[in-house]
Amino acid sequence: VFRGVETTVATLTVTAKDVDIPLGSSTPHEVAPLCALDPMDIKDKYVTELPIAILAEDTAGATDAAVKEETLVQPNCTVTLRITYKPSPKDQREELYELLNKTSQRKATALENLRKISMQAATSRSDTGGSPKAGGGSVAKPSVKPGFLNKGGKTPESEAGPWKKLYNRTIGPNSALRRGAFLAFAAKDFFIFFGAVTFFHFKGQLLAIPPPV
Repeated sequence: VFRGVETTVATLTVTAKDVDIPLGSSTPHEVAPLCALDPMDIKDKYVTELPIAILAEDTAGATDAAVKEETLVQPNCTVTLRITYKPSPKDQREELYELLNKTSQRKATALENLRKISMQAATSRSDTGGSPKAGGGSVAKPSVKPGFLNKGGKTPESEAGPWKKLYNRTIGPNSALRRGAFLAFAAKDFFIFFGAVTFFHFKGQLLAIPPPV
């Protein structure tokens, strides 16, 4: 069990023995691919099966040369390791942060490309259809003149007679008398309360019971 290993530079080498007889060792394998996280499917542990070829001691060092010469090196035996990787909460958090940063960068790039395409489309429209053609004929007049809705017209108040106007000003729904009466009715409880408090404060002795004779 390995803990706190820097997986970006660590390598794995397996040495095999038959009791006391050394059978050979494997070539170094990078640990980083075995400790890869899937940010879209976070798990408590990741299991990977890794086949490893055990080469003799005299041929283990010559493996690189054999690869360059494209010659086949026969291993003494082959073993399959089942490697279990349990990421720490810090590793999971860093992987999610990295995914979020990559997604944000792609989003910013897409928005920038969309802005450039929109600007190019607007520029092309202004160049082709922004001004009328020289010999294109007369320009059609608008059927509705701007500002026609702002013209003054007769309102129901202007058409009302003098008695209707007098009613609206005195006892109508929007008159000052109606509004004052509504405010007085809504605030009558406050007036009664504060009036009673003021009376008790200044003239409360008038309500006192005389002592018995």
